Amino acid sequence: MTLTSAKTAVIGLFLLAASLPATAQPPVVVTTLVNFSDLDGGPQDLDGVENGVFTANGLTVRNVGAIIIDVAQAGFNINGDLVMQNSGAIRTPSIPTMDPGPALEFFITGSLNMKNDALIRSHGVAFGGSIHATIFGHLVMRDRARIEANSTAEGGTGGEIEMTVFWEIVMWHTTTRIMACGMNGGSVKIISTMAATCPAIAVRGMLKAVGFDGEGGLVEIAAFNGGVGILDDGVPRIAAIGTESAGAVKIFAFKDVTPDQPFTQPPAMVTELGNPCGH
Repeated sequence: MTLTSAKTAVIGLFLLAASLPATAQPPVVVTTLVNFSDLDGGPQDLDGVENGVFTANGLTVRNVGAIIIDVAQAGFNINGDLVMQNSGAIRTPSIPTMDPGPALEFFITGSLNMKNDALIRSHGVAFGGSIHATIFGHLVMRDRARIEANSTAEGGTGGEIEMTVFWEIVMWHTTTRIMACGMNGGSVKIISTMAATCPAIAVRGMLKAVGFDGEGGLVEIAAFNGGVGILDDGVPRIAAIGTESAGAVKIFAFKDVTPDQPFTQPPAMVTELGNPCGH
């Protein structure tokens, strides 16, 4: 994605967000196990239609509550924040049966805040599922928060994760994870389109697209208007390796990448444009 195309997409998404209907219904709070198919078109669904998309003025999933993904495609249209905490989850069943795993789509006009073992998961058998999110605010992950799209079968391939965030992406703690793994690695992409901070993307947890017994996957990080900061503690925070062939790590930053040569597996291909932070 070029800077021009990214900015064009941002303008289009702003216009779409402005057209969303506003209602007085409060945010939905989930504290028990509920199937997505029961939420879709139910009394808490603002669009009132069983159409594969759950619409709400904010959504909180907490205290071991979980939305179980029991359909092949599930959309979440959240006018406000998506808050997940205290083992709250949006996930496939503990033993996945779908192949590939389900496709999850998130459109969030606020921020996605995850902490205390919060989980978004789309596992599949031979092929991991997909998790795509467009977030107008921030993505903040703390305290063992995880986003996963893995394959569980021998010879399987990890899924696809793409998080497009207008402002900052912060993986605060070393225990946070974004993973698309399997016998062959999948792909993980995180993008900040608007934040001009250094870093606009802060990685203290782990980004993984690892092939445990096959080919490595792909990890991409792109800060179109700011910098990228990766914790430099001797641990490969970003990995796309495989046992048969290495995958790829690509980092793009409009401003600085810190450290200049981050420790990744395999080594990162870093592209920087001018305008470094502090200059």
